[in-house]
Amino acid sequence: MLDEADYDHPEGDRNGGERREPERGRSNEAPQNGPTDAQLADFVEGAITDLKQFGVPDARELESYLADANFQRRANTVRERNPKLFQNLDHAIGMAKAAVDDVPF
Repeated sequence: MLDEADYDHPEGDRNGGERREPERGRSNEAPQNGPTDAQLADFVEGAITDLKQFGVPDARELESYLADANFQRRANTVRERNPKLFQNLDHAIGMAKAAVDDVPF
């Protein structure tokens, strides 16, 4: 019969006092391959909302917004993973630039 001492081993293994390493390559978690489609859609929706707020006096702010490394990284991810969704973002960027340039569209 086993007693409590059989279950309580400071090394975590009853076999020779060696500690077991976790098995590599076996995980219940899905590998992280970047943002999900829903996250990409949320980013584009938020960016479009932001872009609609730029107007004529905001030329520098718009350029700063578009040049932001985080925005560029996310926009490139959308371009690569969902070209149709990127078209919506690209259109919003064009509309914001036209608004800043005070060009009627």
